[in-house]
Amino acid sequence: MSDPVSADTTKGAETHPGWGWSIASATLVVGLAAFFFPLAPFWTLLWLAALSLILGLTPLGAKWVITQRSALLADVTHPALTRHPRLVAVVVFALPTLLVPGVAWDLSDPGQRWNGGALWAIAVFGFLVRTVVEELRAAGHRARWWKPWLLITIVAGLLVLVGAPARARWAHCEPLLRAAVDAAPSLEQVDVSTDTTDRWCWTNADLRVVDGDLRLYTDIDDAADAPANAGEGIVFSPDRSVETAGGVRVLIGLGDGWYWFETGTPVRNFWFDG
Repeated sequence: MSDPVSADTTKGAETHPGWGWSIASATLVVGLAAFFFPLAPFWTLLWLAALSLILGLTPLGAKWVITQRSALLADVTHPALTRHPRLVAVVVFALPTLLVPGVAWDLSDPGQRWNGGALWAIAVFGFLVRTVVEELRAAGHRARWWKPWLLITIVAGLLVLVGAPARARWAHCEPLLRAAVDAAPSLEQVDVSTDTTDRWCWTNADLRVVDGDLRLYTDIDDAADAPANAGEGIVFSPDRSVETAGGVRVLIGLGDGWYWFETGTPVRNFWFDG
C-alpha cells in the first residue's frame, strides 16, 4: 500500500498499478475469501501471489487501477478530517494498537494458529486510511505518519494471521499441562487447575477420558440432538489413537501427543489443510 499507482510517463502508455497497490488489492480479495472458506497457508500464499502478479502485469490491473485511483481521490470524507489532522492521526494509530490486544484472548485457543481473514482486515484498514491520507494531502497536510502507521498495521495483522496469541498461549501452557498429566496416577485423576497450572491454561475446561484419551473440553455441545462427547478443546493422545477415533470432525496436531479437536478426519496438515 505504497503509492497505489506507478504511472508510465511515455506517451500513450497504459497506467499500471504499483506493486504495493497490487498486493493490497490481492490481499483484500484473498482475505475476504478466507472469511467464508478455510484457506490454508499454502493456498493463501499461492492465491495472493497469483492475484498480485495478475493485477501488476496484465491489462486487468491497468484498467482497475483507474477506478481505484478515482475512489481514493474522491471527496467522500468528512470536512472535520482535514480540520483536525493531529486528532485524525491519533485515532488512526489507536486502531491497530487497541484492536489486536482486544481480540487476542478470543484468538488464543490452539485451533486459531492461522487466521486468513486477518488479511482482509489489513487491506480494508489500509485502503480506508489511504483515502484519509489522500484527503489530508489534498488539503495541504503532509500526513507523514502514513508509512509508520502502515508498518505497525501490517505487523499487527501478520501476528494475528499466523496465530501469535494461540502459539504464545500454547507454548506457555503445554509444559504445565504435561506436568499435570505426569503427576497424576491415571488420566481420570488429572487435575488441571490454578494449583497445577495457572489461570491461562484452560482451568475451567471440562475434563473427560474418552476412548482412553484425556480431553479438555473448552466448549461442549449440549444440544438435545448432539452426539455424546460433542464439543471442542484439547486432547492428549500419546499413542495417537485419536487420529482414528470416530466422531471427530477436525483434528489439528500440536505436537508431543497433543491435539486440538472439534467433534472424522485425518490430522490436518498446517500448510495444506489449514
